[in-house]
Order: sequence, then C-alpha cells, then structure tokens
Amino acid sequence: MRSVTEALVRSGGEFERATPCESCRRRVPSTRHTAEATKCGQCSLAFDAGDSGVLIDGERFHARCLLSVITDETIRLSRSLSERSRELIEQSRRRLTRTGYSWMPLDSGP
Repeated sequence: MRSVTEALVRSGGEFERATPCESCRRRVPSTRHTAEATKCGQCSLAFDAGDSGVLIDGERFHARCLLSVITDETIRLSRSLSERSRELIEQSRRRLTRTGYSWMPLDSGP
C-alpha cells in the first residue's frame, strides 16, 4: 500500500502529502486527493459539468441546496421567535388584567 501511495504522490498528479489526516484530523503523515469536491454538501449528488456550485467554508453546495439550508434555518428561527413573542404578549396581558384591564385572548378574532 505504501508503494502505491508513494507512486501517486511522485506522479505529480492530483495527490499530495498532507497533515493532518483529512478524515480523522489526527496529525499523521497522510496522502490526500487534491481535486475539488464533486459532491454537494447537502444532497451528496454530483455537480453537472457546467455547475460549479457555491463554495462556503470549504464545502460546495448546489445553489438550490444552499437555498434550502438557509430557508429551513430561517423558518425554524421565525417559528421560535413567533412562539416567544406570543408568550410575552400573554404574560403582559395577564399582568394588565391583574391591574384591572381586560383583553381578548390572543388567538380570537376581532
């Protein structure tokens, strides 16, 4: 195995010496393939010949996959904030009710 990896590195092609190991991140002598990633970080599908994708923090994504990742996170955050704001509104209404004000429940219509 060592003779094969030595031959790959000496060939001057797409292989080079690296530290740390690309898979386990330990500081050991290793050999890595230098060609760009050809799979999407989200869906793991290959990129088409004309599609280079979007590179973020060393990870390549299809544009549609990146949009999906960003949108999913935005929706989760929006739902969380909406729930928290409802809790705060109800808490404020309870406090006002104790002082003599009365309000319709938050979920009821006009």
